[in-house]
Amino acid sequence: MLFGTVVGGTGFGTVFSGSLQSVLAYAGPGERAGLLSAYFVEGYLAFSLPALAAGFLAPILGLTRTADFYGAGVILLAVSSLIITLLRRRHVVVGPEESPHDDRLGA
Repeated sequence: MLFGTVVGGTGFGTVFSGSLQSVLAYAGPGERAGLLSAYFVEGYLAFSLPALAAGFLAPILGLTRTADFYGAGVILLAVSSLIITLLRRRHVVVGPEESPHDDRLGA
């Protein structure tokens, strides 16, 4: 259990740091505070709303069935995200001297 916690925490920290760097790279100096606050609000909502929904559904459906629906929802979102990412990569055409990122990245 400790090993799983370390692996999960390391993965979450890496993804969080990378996504935050990716998002902030596109914001101008005067836009970063607003963008960062929106990023955190979205993050908190993404964690809290499914947990609240599961808490409301557990007395009605039972804990096992609620966990099954919760897991199915997570799997559905992960597969959808993978499909969208693969479709986006298929449509992005980058020339030999072009970068897929904005000029603000310093590349």
